[in-house]
Amino acid sequence: MSGGMLDPREPLVTTKDGRVTKDWYRFFASLSSGAGAGSGGEDVTPSTGVSPYSFFADQAGTLIISGGSIFLVEFTRDQINYYNVGTFRGMFPMLASDVMRVTYDPASPPTMTFFPG
Repeated sequence: MSGGMLDPREPLVTTKDGRVTKDWYRFFASLSSGAGAGSGGEDVTPSTGVSPYSFFADQAGTLIISGGSIFLVEFTRDQINYYNVGTFRGMFPMLASDVMRVTYDPASPPTMTFFPG
């Protein structure tokens, strides 16, 4: 990491032993320590039986989506045009007023956590 920025070409794991590289480890550690935000993540997991679920970001941050039986994840900045993000799980940067809409099996909702900052 040079100048506090993680090079996106940096491999996540080493080819030697499959461990997370130092730069990625520092990045993930900064998320769990609340670096910049001063707090941990907020659980925004939808209730069972409420699909699709739309998460509205009231401030800039990162939404992490994991688990569950997901069929579609869509993003909108204008709340009119929704775009398929092309993946079901992961970390999604969001600005204030962005919306992430997740369609899933109501019996198996995903886990969703929002980290402000």
